[in-house]
Amino acid sequence: MLFVVGVLSILMTGIQAGLHGPRRYIGIIPLILTFTIIFALIEDLDNPQRGMFKVGQQPLIDVHKSITR
Repeated sequence: MLFVVGVLSILMTGIQAGLHGPRRYIGIIPLILTFTIIFALIEDLDNPQRGMFKVGQQPLIDVHKSITR
């Protein structure tokens, strides 16, 4: 789902830029890079046991214990 939203967003940005005459890659390229970085970060954080950011389960266990007291 996230991939589809990203592709559609970048596709619409490209179509919009193509309809308005001269290409302004100075604004489009950073936007595409930003989308790519954000989606990669979300994907990495969504899988806490693999990837660049490894997140343990202990904070969630602590919260669960504090809620169920």
